[in-house]
Amino acid sequence: KPLLAKLNYMIFKEVEPKFSNEEIKKEFESYLLDENYLHPHSRRILDAAHKYATFWEFKIVKNANPDGFKIDKIALDLGNEIESFNDLHGIKRISKQNNIKNFIDLCGELRYQIRWGHLPRIPRTSVLGHVMLVATISYFLTKELKEPCTKRVYNNFFGALFHDLPEVVTRDIIKPVKRSVPGMQEEIRKIEMKLAEEEIYPLIEKEWIPEIKFFTQDEFTSKILDGKIVLADDISLKYNKNEFNPYDGALLKAADDFGAFLEAFSSIEFGIRSNELELAKTSIKSKYENVTISGIEVSKLFTEF
Repeated sequence: KPLLAKLNYMIFKEVEPKFSNEEIKKEFESYLLDENYLHPHSRRILDAAHKYATFWEFKIVKNANPDGFKIDKIALDLGNEIESFNDLHGIKRISKQNNIKNFIDLCGELRYQIRWGHLPRIPRTSVLGHVMLVATISYFLTKELKEPCTKRVYNNFFGALFHDLPEVVTRDIIKPVKRSVPGMQEEIRKIEMKLAEEEIYPLIEKEWIPEIKFFTQDEFTSKILDGKIVLADDISLKYNKNEFNPYDGALLKAADDFGAFLEAFSSIEFGIRSNELELAKTSIKSKYENVTISGIEVSKLFTEF
């Protein structure tokens, strides 16, 4: 533990100068250095999720190389570690091979889906990695808002995390293809909704379905309550309370576009470029020139690039 604490301190000092938001910096510092920052039950849930994700990844390795060195021992050790969390209801449910496990496996398929279709690009980005990046950006942007209510922070993070979930059944289709034929985007959206009803929602708890729909339908629209569409700026002015269930779809769209911009920019910096990547980089940056959303100068995201 002293070694881990020292390592965490070194990590924090390395990234500390990169924080412009003092609240987020304090959160990050507390998470790394304060053992009491998280409730013990929350910490245990995170540890269990970490172990299960490791086990999920290990099964891919095992299937590819079943006779590999220490494969059986690693499988046994991971199994025992997961079993130690059997007091958690979620781990019990997953262990019973029920629909929740199938839902996790379905979400995991997003790690195989590569962004930008068949365009050569480095580093390659999976849809799963993309949604995590967008969720992180969305969280950072939300914390820049003036005293956002807790439900707003929650919705903007998890909305970003699940916004591409329907792609697990339709696969990633790049925007030039979606826009190549009038009406194609609308038809793709209808197909996504139909397939989600057939293949995604039956795998999750019934009481979760309205929230997942809230996150995956009209995901780039600012809305409140059960999906009532509102003006982006009105959320801060009128609806910044938990009772309104506010969701900054316009801000999430900016986070999604910035994530795509970073993917294009990084590849070009590595020397792997194409007309499509160059166009994406310049068009996204120009789209947000002098743009402010809910009081946040989104254009500042692009000034360093």
